[in-house]
Order: sequence, then C-alpha cells, then structure tokens
Amino acid sequence: MCGVVAVLGGDPGRTSEQVERGLHSLRHRGPNGKSAWANSKSQTVALGHVRLATFAVASGHQPVADEDESVVVTCSGELYDYAATRQELEAKGHRFSTGGDCELIVHLYKEYGPLGCMRRLRGEFAFVLWDEREQRLMAARDGMGVRPLLFAELAVDGDSQWLFASEASALFAMGVEARWSHRALSVAAALQYPLAGESLFEGVHHVLPGEVILQRAGEPMTRQRFQPEPTPWTGSFEEAAEAVRAELEGAVRARMRSEVPVAALLSGGLDSTMVAALAAQEAPTLTAYTVSFEGNVAYDELAFAASTAKHLGLDHQVVSLNERALAECLPVAVAQSAGLSINHHIAAKYLLMQRMHGDGVVVALTGEGADELFYGYAHLRSDAGVAGVGASNAASAGLMLPTDAPSALDLGPVQGALGFVPTWVRAKGELGARFRSLLQPEFRAELDTHRPIERFASSVAHHRDSGDAPTVGARTWSDHALSGYILGTLSDRMELAHAVEGRPAFLDQRVVKLAASLPTEFKIRGRLEKAVLREAAKGWIPEDVRQREKHPFLAPPTSYGAAASLAETDRDAFAPGGMLSSRAFTERVQALQGAPAAERSAWEPAMMLALSLSWLHEAFVARPAVGALP
Repeated sequence: MCGVVAVLGGDPGRTSEQVERGLHSLRHRGPNGKSAWANSKSQTVALGHVRLATFAVASGHQPVADEDESVVVTCSGELYDYAATRQELEAKGHRFSTGGDCELIVHLYKEYGPLGCMRRLRGEFAFVLWDEREQRLMAARDGMGVRPLLFAELAVDGDSQWLFASEASALFAMGVEARWSHRALSVAAALQYPLAGESLFEGVHHVLPGEVILQRAGEPMTRQRFQPEPTPWTGSFEEAAEAVRAELEGAVRARMRSEVPVAALLSGGLDSTMVAALAAQEAPTLTAYTVSFEGNVAYDELAFAASTAKHLGLDHQVVSLNERALAECLPVAVAQSAGLSINHHIAAKYLLMQRMHGDGVVVALTGEGADELFYGYAHLRSDAGVAGVGASNAASAGLMLPTDAPSALDLGPVQGALGFVPTWVRAKGELGARFRSLLQPEFRAELDTHRPIERFASSVAHHRDSGDAPTVGARTWSDHALSGYILGTLSDRMELAHAVEGRPAFLDQRVVKLAASLPTEFKIRGRLEKAVLREAAKGWIPEDVRQREKHPFLAPPTSYGAAASLAETDRDAFAPGGMLSSRAFTERVQALQGAPAAERSAWEPAMMLALSLSWLHEAFVARPAVGALP
C-alpha cells in the first residue's frame, strides 16, 4: 500500500515543490520509500509516490514507466493475478523493468487502452497515469472504491492546474486552500454522508469508485465509470453457496501473497471469521487481532472471537480499550481521517492499527463489504419487509435503523425519486435532525439554501429501477456509507495512519460480480440475513458464529462527563458566528446526564458529529496546512 500525488500544469519549479510537499504529508502511508517523476518537454506533469512495500520489496519502485517513458504510472494498492497477466503481456512483446505488480497498469494500458485496462485489473487500487504521446493524464479507482483518490483544480497565473492525491491533506500541502464546502456539509448535516464524489472541503472531489478520468491541460475533464452489469444467476441456492465459497477462497488466497507479515482482523462475526478461517488454511500460524471494549458486554465481541481463534488454532492477540483511551485518541483519529465520525469506533480502529504496526504487522485481512454484497444489515431486512428487526439490533437504532422519533426533515423528495425511502435514509434523517439542532441557527439556514434532501434524491434516482427495495437500499448505502465512511474514514485512513495495508477479500472483483448476480431471496431468507454466505460457511467455522446475527462494529456509548464535554465548547467552531451552537451543545450535555441509556445512545452519534466537525475545523480550516505553499 502506498500514497500517490500528481500535478498537471503549472511552472516546473513550483510543480516539483508541490509534489515534494504532497509526498511529505503522505509519509505515514509509505515509510519504505519516496520518489517522483517529472516531464516538462511539452507541458508540466509530475507524479509522486511513497511506498509501503509488501511485494517485490527490492524491485517494486514507483513511479514506473515503459522503456521510453511514454507511459508512466503511480499507483496505490495491490493487483492480483499478477504472474499470469505479466506472462500474457510478455508473450505479446511487452518488457517489464520491475518486479512490482503495478507495472501491469503501464502495459495493460498500452495494450488495451483506458477502459480495456480497467477491465483486466483485479485488486484494490487507485492510480494516476501519464501518456506522453497522447499528452493525456488518466486517473482511476477500483470498482468498490477501496483505495482513495481525490483531486482539485487550482488557478495558477490564469491557467488551470490539476492536483491528485491519496488524501485531502496532501492537496492542502500542495496549495489547495482548506475551506468548508457548504454544499457538501448540507447533505452531511442531514444524512451523515456527503454526496458520492463530494468531500467536505471546497473544490476537493473524490474520483468515484470504478471511475476513469481523462484530462489534457487546458481541456475539459472527461469522466466515465466502469461498472459492468452481472449476468443473473440461474443455478440453485446450494450451487450459489458453493460458488461463493470457491470465489472467496480464491480472493483470500490472492491476498495472502506478501513478503511481509500478514494478520487477520477478527471481530467474532461471520464475515471476519470466514476470512480468518480461509487464511488459516494458507498460513497455519496466522495471527488474529480483536478489539475488546472493557466492561461492556453488549458491545464487546471478545468471547466469540476467542472461541473462534481457539477453534481455528490462531495466535490470538487482544487489544483492550477503555473509555478514557478512546476519548483521548478521538481528536487525533478524526483529524487523520479528514471526515466526520459518529462513534468512538474510529479511535478503536486507530489504536488497533497502532498496536498491529508496533507488532510488525504490515498486511491485515478484513471482512468489509460482506454486509453490502450479501445484505447483512438490519436496515436491508427492514427494506425487505421483515418485521421487528430492531428488537435484537439495539446498537443499530438511530444509526442504521430509525427509532420512529419525529423528524424535522422532509424525506418526500427521496420517496419521489426511488418510490420509497430506504430504511437507512430514514435512520440518518433522524440523526440529521438531532445534529442540526446543535448547529447555529444562521448556519443551519445557510445550509438549507443548498437543498440537501432534493440534491440527495436527485443523486440516487438512477437506482430506482435497479432492483427490489433491498437492492436499491444496498446500492444507495454502498454509494455513500461503504465508499465514503466504512472504506475511507474508518478503514483506509486509520490503517494507513500506521502503515498497515487492509485487504478486504469480500470486495474482490470476482466475489462482487458473483454476489451481484444472486437474487435477494438467496441473501435474505425469512428473518435470516446473508443466507447464502452462511450456507457457504457450513462445516468450516464454529456453528455459533455461523448462526450469529449481524453485530456492527461500534464502541459503547460514552458516559459524557459534563466537565470534559463542555470543555469542548471553547474550540473555534463553537465561537459566536461559527458553525456549532455552544448553547445547544451545553444544554444537550446537561440533559444527557442521568438520561436513560436509550436516549444517550440515540444522541451519541449527533454529539460525535458535532465534536468531529469542531476537531476538523481546527486541524484544517482554522489554520493553514503545515507546509502549505504561499
């Protein structure tokens, strides 16, 4: 795993400095090397790379070019099927200069072009490529958006300069001014997540999952998404389960390829257990890591994880965290993520990765994506018409399941766009109403001028005819929660903060394609979620885990000590004329002292959103980025 930056246009001297500053800001992502490539023969273009070496440690340097430097690429990620694809390309006359997998992109691009190249790539990746003959830059991400890639346009001496980077902080270091995007914040304040492709910062955008961007200096940007439609499954439920197991086995086996230590994350649930069990077949001495929340049985999965580790013969490492440790880490973790958070789980993930890095682990196998692909969330069962799903999913109430509390947000535009309101949108609407009550009234009114619900509805309308209600719910959720929050804020940014590469086997292109081909009734059977996945796991993981209901990775609600919480209102975002209302926040903190647990749990995400907004404001907006260009 690595970090990338790229600059198209501008003065060569300034460009070189921009690349250097961007790479310096990404040094946590790539401690094993830093390098850059530039070509100003006809126009200024520069690519930079910081390296976290996991494969071809001695010979996988980047940026990497073909023989005459007519095509050059800088890539963050891992590509699988490397040996077979390289052999095929060599048979066509291509010559490789490194042992690294990302060199495949150079030769696939030359052989098949931009979209043809994307069709042949299997893995988690984000890359920027320069084609000297075409005088064209290409930027792209994998189809599920596992690896991040952001971009911004700068006006330099009357001309446009395009900047690309793995993190927003690198763009700020390269000269982009860190300013809030009120358009993006308006949707985030209402439904937690900005619209797909938007960041919280003005002028900073995400390359979308599966998107290909083509850019020539002085010309409009061309954007196209590569999202192949699967062929509907025609076999039986049992045959589907066999296929799922076979594809997942292949995905895990591919992700075990490494020249550095590999471990697995083990939560005690179905998804991580399946990945760990398959990984243990490849590495009998596999180490697994579990987060334990001290003193809170309802949120702690240690008992299940420990039983699984014993069953599989894993070396089980437990990271025990208390409320104090999580609270102290929160501002640092939020700033590192450059995104809003709704729970202390972001701090838990940060501290887990810190421990793994300290133990020498470089690669972590994870279970992300299974719930999106196989409909594991309670809100998708609710979309399917399953009654009473909230009874055993208390942790999801107010986050992914609505509490049926009165909402100040009119979700009618979503109803009009999709024909129904997905359960997760109703839940986030409740959260948004609580969070918005903590904003300054004037700021809230300004956000409303951006019509957040109408714009969200317009952005998801294309999913209306994509399938039944759970399918529409899963796709709209994946566009926003999976790509932006789960894989970005909570995964990539926390993992790479400590130079640990997460590899989500369920998001392998072949597993994704198979899952998309399966009908909803294979995924939700009666009250049972992820039915075909559970069938695939029969006989090779502990039965209690195989039958266990989905439990989201969440830290316990805090006690919200009044003194500690109210001290936060001294921060700049709470100042008069700022975004957050000191009075509303203070009153809510006081009201939550001694309130019923359900009420504290319902307000926790809204309070966390307010605090994370304040911390981000201090980290980026209230002061220039460290090392920013004048």
